[in-house]
Amino acid sequence: MPKLPLPANYFESCSALTAKDEARLIQTGLQSLTDVVRAASLEGGPIQWTLDVDGDGVQIYAGVDPVAPPGVDTCYCGTIELHATLDEAAALFDVNSTAAMRAYIARFAKDFADCASLYTLAPRTDEHPHNYIGVKWLAVTLPTPLVKDRDWCYLEVQDDFRINGVKGWARSFSSVTLPGCPPIEGLVRATFHRAGYVFVESRPGHLRCTHVVQADLGGALPLWIVRAGMRRRMVHLLELDQYLREQRLRVAPMLSDEQLVALAARRTCFLCIEKFSLFVPKRQCRSCGEIVCKLCSKLWAIGGAWQRRQRPSLELFHHEKAPATMGGSSGQGSCCREHIHHASAQPLDRRSVSCRGQTLHRKNGRGVPAAAAFSQRPGEHKRWVDRGRHTDAFPQSRPVVPRAAFPDAIDVTQLDASPAQLRQLLQHLRAMGAQTKRHFPIVMQLVSIALVCLAASAEASKSPTNPIWKEVLALPDITSISTLLTTDGTYLEVRYNGAKQETHTIPKVSRLCLTGVTLPEGLQSLTLSGVNLKTIPKDFKWPESLTAIDLSGNQLTTYPATITLPKGLSSLNLKGNKIESFSDYMTWPTNLTDLNIASNKLSRVIALPASLTKLDLSSNPLKKFDAGQQWPSALGELNAANTQISALPGNLPSSLRILRLASNHITKFPCRSDVPDSIHYLGLTHNKIASIPSNLEWPEIFTVELDNNCITELPKAWRVPPSLGILSLDENKLTSLPDSCDWMSRITQLTLRDNALAKFPAKCTLPGDLALQNNNITALEDMALPAHLDLSNNPIEKINRVTFPAGIYWTTSNFTLKEFSLSSEMFDILATATDHTYFMPRFTTDDESVQATCGYGSVKKLHDFPITVCVV
Repeated sequence: MPKLPLPANYFESCSALTAKDEARLIQTGLQSLTDVVRAASLEGGPIQWTLDVDGDGVQIYAGVDPVAPPGVDTCYCGTIELHATLDEAAALFDVNSTAAMRAYIARFAKDFADCASLYTLAPRTDEHPHNYIGVKWLAVTLPTPLVKDRDWCYLEVQDDFRINGVKGWARSFSSVTLPGCPPIEGLVRATFHRAGYVFVESRPGHLRCTHVVQADLGGALPLWIVRAGMRRRMVHLLELDQYLREQRLRVAPMLSDEQLVALAARRTCFLCIEKFSLFVPKRQCRSCGEIVCKLCSKLWAIGGAWQRRQRPSLELFHHEKAPATMGGSSGQGSCCREHIHHASAQPLDRRSVSCRGQTLHRKNGRGVPAAAAFSQRPGEHKRWVDRGRHTDAFPQSRPVVPRAAFPDAIDVTQLDASPAQLRQLLQHLRAMGAQTKRHFPIVMQLVSIALVCLAASAEASKSPTNPIWKEVLALPDITSISTLLTTDGTYLEVRYNGAKQETHTIPKVSRLCLTGVTLPEGLQSLTLSGVNLKTIPKDFKWPESLTAIDLSGNQLTTYPATITLPKGLSSLNLKGNKIESFSDYMTWPTNLTDLNIASNKLSRVIALPASLTKLDLSSNPLKKFDAGQQWPSALGELNAANTQISALPGNLPSSLRILRLASNHITKFPCRSDVPDSIHYLGLTHNKIASIPSNLEWPEIFTVELDNNCITELPKAWRVPPSLGILSLDENKLTSLPDSCDWMSRITQLTLRDNALAKFPAKCTLPGDLALQNNNITALEDMALPAHLDLSNNPIEKINRVTFPAGIYWTTSNFTLKEFSLSSEMFDILATATDHTYFMPRFTTDDESVQATCGYGSVKKLHDFPITVCVV
């Protein structure tokens, strides 16, 4: 087994690609880039994303893809906002040689063991500096020595795009199988289904970066190893952000030693007003020249790019204001970490203190609870305690105590405080142990600060804690409030002024809470999707006028049974939260018809409202349904996809028309008694069904989807009801079809993609829409072909004596026919279709072979296409 990293010449023997292979790879790569851009949409895309980790500016999501191929069960993405441009992002990933790739992983991907560039299909050029297509190899070490490392052979594509008018740039990965890169002994070959980076402009000078990984890691890896590896992979986005900031610092002007403020000129930190001492050393900022402490500064390495474990060419101490999240906030309070320069030229008042709730905040961001601010010890003047993180209850409102609040003596009787507030203050002071006379000045300062905080807390309990609500609720006659996910972030759209339906939009809404919020009567629709809503306050009240509530994509863990839903509510969407159960005492509105509780953590079906007509339970770990499960009598649609069940739910109501059971572990096709006669749509894709009964007896069935199962054959005398219109059998294991094909004439659409069919039964009446791509069909003879036919990726060599209707529209690929014979009538129809561009054939013919096998016919050319036909 070769050791990693591999020798430099390991892949030198890779065989050259043919022009046909290169064209195929380029087409595959462009499609994979489109798929990755779509998958990066947190809402409305093909993947259902749920927030898994939110910290340090990076949000990590776990995803569920109902139609992912078998084995592709690793699906994660990470997002971060970067202070960068698309040009800078594209330049960051200009790593299209083996040397550049290894330099990149040394800086940003320390979990990568080795890499190599195998083929360059489309290099970057001056005309297209952001575009690249190539084949690469990559090996990754897993976070435990107990399992083997993984490697990939993948196709990489880089290109610009524009979506909804917003510019972006993407880098996609999709696995390919090539003889020049066979599996390596000692490594498990993994596959990328969808992976890559997507950058879109979120605001001027900023990009929203989304890193998607959807893969089959091969083997049976424990979930904790997968999660650890994926989290480690996503957190590297912070390193990208730091590198981009370092790049900007390299070109920023720096002050000389003579321009810096003298160390002796400052006794306290310019930002946090901490007094300098032996344990609080001084640092000089090379950007603005001020003196700051170690905690308020950062050492930036601005030497050459891609350096690691090397002494930088210039060490720069650069001070920071209060740390901000990568997502940014309002315009005020921008920090040096965000913009590389100092945000304010004015020093802070060393006695000014911000109050938020009942937590005192020094300007360096350290939180000090009012009940435990100081701890006295002999010889120690003061000591800040409880430096943990605090809850920011007033993100936009910061009442600051002025200098006048700190005289040498304060008459407590003149303070505007209630007796209850003074008693609470006394308890706080006793808890701090600050009762001696020598601490009187400190106590008086704390008196003023604590009273301001107590008053602010009392006021906060009466008003919304998020200032966005103040802006929203000031609008008259509000009828709807809804969030809109765009490439520029989440927007809040409010419709107001009653029938006039005027619109007010608030951009960049990342977090909302309902504490202190009183929604107006008259509100009919509320959508707060993807705003990190964590709880619904127990004293919250819904307006009775609401008919639709959407709280999907948040962090709710429960819905309080004490909060009564509006009586007229007809639709409730709680999809994509973390709810584990509902109270059995939950009171449901009598008009509720649509309930969506998909993508939560429910392990059993709740007591359902009797009025439901549509229920979505998908992507919950139900595993099974209770034998006595009772369903609403009027239920018309049930979605139980991806719920880990192995058998159908019982006691289904007679009104059920749509049943979705995709991505489960069902092994048996349902019989007539399992599903009511009213069924119209039956979805069973991505299960483990191996056989189908000889008779489908549901009288109203129209669509049956059986893609991605284990079906090897169809019944020889298969009977289907006249109502059946669509049958999907893609990605099964069919090698042949029964000779009796009367059932085909009864349906309008049949899909048989990605099977192993070698031929079609002769003299069958085919459906009007037939998909046969990716099979092994070599000949189509003596049959009536439909108007809509997909023959892509089949090794077809013969098409003889076939008929088809006028207006054909076929999809073909690059195959070469050795025999092609048609009647004169069919040739005229084919010529008419190609003449009017209804049909653009991609196949060709071997002219000599067609002429040799023509016999009594005459050979004719089909327009300007490289196609000759024997016309009989």
